[in-house]
Amino acid sequence: MTNRKRKERQEKPVSKKVVTPVYNQILVQPVHRGINDIGIWKSALRAADMGLRSKLYDLYEDILMDGTVTDAIGKRIEAITDCDINFTVNKKEVPRITELIDTVEFENQLKEIMWSLFWGISVDEYSFVNGFGFNSIPRKHIRPKEKLILRRQYDTDGISYSDDGMIIQWGEDDDLGLLLKVAPYVIYKRGGFGDWAQFVELFGMPQRIGKYNSMDEQSRRLLIQAFDGEPWKPWGKRYKPGRGTLLVQSGALRKSIDIDEISARRVVITAGGDRVPYARAHNEGFSGSVVVRSHERVSKKGKPYVVKQHARKMLIPRRRFMGESHELETLIKKDVEQLFKNTMER
Repeated sequence: MTNRKRKERQEKPVSKKVVTPVYNQILVQPVHRGINDIGIWKSALRAADMGLRSKLYDLYEDILMDGTVTDAIGKRIEAITDCDINFTVNKKEVPRITELIDTVEFENQLKEIMWSLFWGISVDEYSFVNGFGFNSIPRKHIRPKEKLILRRQYDTDGISYSDDGMIIQWGEDDDLGLLLKVAPYVIYKRGGFGDWAQFVELFGMPQRIGKYNSMDEQSRRLLIQAFDGEPWKPWGKRYKPGRGTLLVQSGALRKSIDIDEISARRVVITAGGDRVPYARAHNEGFSGSVVVRSHERVSKKGKPYVVKQHARKMLIPRRRFMGESHELETLIKKDVEQLFKNTMER
């Protein structure tokens, strides 16, 4: 009886545990595409130094949209895949390895190894169920220093591949790839094209000339634009301007604009002062009472008389000539980038 039970126990089939490939457990998110500049590149590099490479790899995806970069990389990869590779033992070819080398999968493997030079790393999961095959793990899901594969790219924990014989990492743990060095030049190149496009848009056509009827003051006001495109308010109805252009008589306010401070942290530009106390009122507008000091005036009949000190309500509309300006920020950014570019070229 005991022998029969032992025999039945031996003949009972053993169930094998089915292992799901790591590649099939990953939830891949689409690539984030945005406008990249040197600030984004530096921020992505700092994050990559802390082990978070997602932002940097999104930048690499954008860099690979450049035709010159992809052409240069493609030539280097093709130089390897087009080579004649032989595997020999004691100066004799091994037929099974030669058959493997002639497969498309082996050529894709060579490409993946080459791509690790540009991205920094590649991690491949292999399968030999139906011959030689592999799947490349999305790089944003790889933590090379911890030897982890994340199911979601922003997870803090994942699947360890340090002791997995079916997974191989190509490249060093701290290598961020050759694309890290290429990225700034592609960014500057795009910035140059953007500046050129803006230049062509502004100056590629003949200069625009605005014409108005010299007898129509309203048309002239519509042509004159103040700071950052905001139209200046016209003269008051009761005020009759003297000599000078519209809204400008002495030019004292314009002459008072000066650079007060230049340092590594800021540039301060001032206007007004004791001679031009109305600078703030013109730039920001004013509504309220002001004290009019005692002064002498001459009547229409030519007799002088004294006006006593009194308070008077005033309403001065805003006519900005300083402050925040999108156009000015664009020009400053352009000049700084050009200065940085010239410095890098030297």
